[in-house]
Amino acid sequence: MAENGEARAIGIDQGTTYSCAAVWQYGHVEIILNDWGNRTTPSYVSFTRTERLFGDAAKDQLALNPANTVFESHDKNGGFQEAIKKALYLGGVFVFSDAIPSLEWLDIGGYIKSMKQTYKEIDNVLEGWVQERIHTRKQNNDQSVSDFMDVMLKSMEENEMVHGYTRETVIKATILHVRDDNMGDLVAPQQSQPREALEDCRIGKYHIPKGTRLVANLWKLHRDPNVWSNPDEFRPERFLNEKSQVHFKGQCFEFIPFSSGRRMCPGMTFGIQVIQLTLARLLQGFDLS
Repeated sequence: MAENGEARAIGIDQGTTYSCAAVWQYGHVEIILNDWGNRTTPSYVSFTRTERLFGDAAKDQLALNPANTVFESHDKNGGFQEAIKKALYLGGVFVFSDAIPSLEWLDIGGYIKSMKQTYKEIDNVLEGWVQERIHTRKQNNDQSVSDFMDVMLKSMEENEMVHGYTRETVIKATILHVRDDNMGDLVAPQQSQPREALEDCRIGKYHIPKGTRLVANLWKLHRDPNVWSNPDEFRPERFLNEKSQVHFKGQCFEFIPFSSGRRMCPGMTFGIQVIQLTLARLLQGFDLS
């Protein structure tokens, strides 16, 4: 590939997979190794060296096309590659304080310290990219738009939209920015998985034709005043008294947080463990009365 002025893209070793950043218009993905022994599958993509990270947009493409922004494999980004690899690794390691919160201050293995340092390195690289682009635009007096970063810089130069924050911070945080007043406009997730009738049937007074998809309203079911006394009140002791025989494994239909049947939630066991750890952390961290 090097003979044609091409280079390999960034490869990210995640431990069980090996992925790369690629753009379909400019290259092809080539699997060069599939080693199930160490469960690693490296993937590479070839592209010309003229294509750079946040670099010049292709002349035959629109400036805002995501295909115009690709990763380069130059040595100056080696630190970023290593930081990403460490971040992916640290995101999957077992941290003792997650299971035993009282040991958090020990930082066994030094993982918490490594996480803070790794994400600081990533932030420094992002900051360097922004500063480099700002310097280039000032040096060349170039106000043209070539990619997404130029669009954001140009917009901030023309409009007062920072509100006390530096434009570098705004650019880095854009992907995480969600306005709270827009949350109510989002489509709420369904309360449970849909069911499809395999044959004609009747539910209550309603005729359900074959092939009809139904979604059970678990929120309403768990707040039915005919079943639960004071359903809107937080009363965990109810499961020790009048509802002591009710369990959550799908056979007591007045309380099925994980649904029931063949389509019940596959993460029920994991959810139970997380609830126990969360409750233990809550009891250890606060004085409850």
